[in-house]
Amino acid sequence: MGALRGAWRRLGLDGLDLVACGQAAAVHAALPVLPLVARQSGGDAVVISAMVTAAMVAGLLTHVPGGWLADRLGRRPVLVTGLVLHALVAGLLLLGVGGLEGLVPLRALEGVAAALATTAALALAAEQAPVHARGSRVARLTGAQSAGYALGPALGMPFLVMGPRGAFAAAFAIALASVFLAWRAAAVRSEGAAVAVRDFGEAAPSGEEPRLQADLLGLLAIRALGGGLVVGMYEATWADFMLARGATSWLISASWAIFALPPVLLAVRVGRHLDRVGPCLPLAAGSLLQAVAVASYPHWPGAVVPLVACVAEGIGFAWSMPAQQVLAVQATPTPMRGRVLGGLGACVTGGVVIGAWFFPWLQQQRPDAMFWVSALAMGLPALPFLSLRIRGNHAVTVRHAA
Repeated sequence: MGALRGAWRRLGLDGLDLVACGQAAAVHAALPVLPLVARQSGGDAVVISAMVTAAMVAGLLTHVPGGWLADRLGRRPVLVTGLVLHALVAGLLLLGVGGLEGLVPLRALEGVAAALATTAALALAAEQAPVHARGSRVARLTGAQSAGYALGPALGMPFLVMGPRGAFAAAFAIALASVFLAWRAAAVRSEGAAVAVRDFGEAAPSGEEPRLQADLLGLLAIRALGGGLVVGMYEATWADFMLARGATSWLISASWAIFALPPVLLAVRVGRHLDRVGPCLPLAAGSLLQAVAVASYPHWPGAVVPLVACVAEGIGFAWSMPAQQVLAVQATPTPMRGRVLGGLGACVTGGVVIGAWFFPWLQQQRPDAMFWVSALAMGLPALPFLSLRIRGNHAVTVRHAA
């Protein structure tokens, strides 16, 4: 009984990372076969584009309201609701409910689910650690999400023997398991500061709150929008860019997995570094490394060699994304943290929507220019963070470096 009790407790302490991994895997398990599902149902390129856009726009509109609900109702109800919606959507798509007409609304509902789950999970993770150790906690969550991005398509592949819709069986099972894990992981808050004590050596502070840093959050919003633009560029044009260089479908998929590996492998090291030096410099340095990697893609020969730049860009992302999230958490008091994190999520999603529409046009005009524009969108918003320092223990103050 003691061993079972210990396992149950560990599940509560570590479950949120498994939830983040599972939620990302559930979304991506069927993502590669969505065009096949649409065509099998009688859809064309317009339907496929509408499916992608519906999820993005729904997520864009849900991030801030979802954060508000997380602030008002608590993190656990919103997190569990998002995961239940993921399972519902996967189950309905698996059964073919709604046929062709149901594809776009169901994808929109999946966008709502993703926005609810990711915002609540990040807010909850930040509150499972004391201020001085939030870098480690958030970096671990980011690594878990990246692992889910890489694992999702692999977990969906065995189910493709059922046809293209079979991948939704994997998504359904993963989402259901994540619901259970989320309920247990979120409940750990009622056990006091168990996570903080076990992982970081002291209880999370209470009574003192960081003041809202509006100027800093404005810089973060611009940086989040730029990062979203780059993601939109990749989602809309990366496959065509690689195909033009002779890449196979397998190599294109592998390039995404290669990008996702550094955040998984470096999560612990990045988190400790964020705790030690603060998030500003890692955010700036990681973003600039990403910008250099993005700008270099058209100059690499063939289809295999650019994968080196994928590794470099993944390393930059491993540093910049947790740093961005930690900085947002440190600059926001707990009662409004969900709304602020939701707002940053909306900035990212808005950038993805704009990039997905703008960069295909730019690719037709000047293919190399889309990488330079993406590099500027990633690098320029990071420059102000080079002059910032974070100091203080429980409160956050920002000053310009001398």
